[in-house]
Amino acid sequence: MHGNAPNVFAFLAAPSRDASLFAVAKVVLAVRGLGLTYKEIAKAIDVSPDTIEGAAAEKSLLSFDAVARLCYLFPAEAAPLFDLMRPTREQPTMAERIERIERELSAIRKEAE
Repeated sequence: MHGNAPNVFAFLAAPSRDASLFAVAKVVLAVRGLGLTYKEIAKAIDVSPDTIEGAAAEKSLLSFDAVARLCYLFPAEAAPLFDLMRPTREQPTMAERIERIERELSAIRKEAE
């Protein structure tokens, strides 16, 4: 965000590096579960086998291009990465839900007058 503009997304926490490392490793290992070797996975997404091994061991992240190719080629196995990109939203408490309903009801009553 630039200047003094409010950050409307401040309540959404970006994934941590550890969460990213874990998700990438989980996907690489799921692809390995299909019977592919690190070398075959690396060739498919255009990185070195060492890079894939590091990712599987949660020691290094893949580049954006490599992650995009991994998701494109193995969408079912890439579910942990897709989940990581979706912000989690806290569910409102019962009290918050009642307060919202009462505000909406009040607004409707004012409209009806």
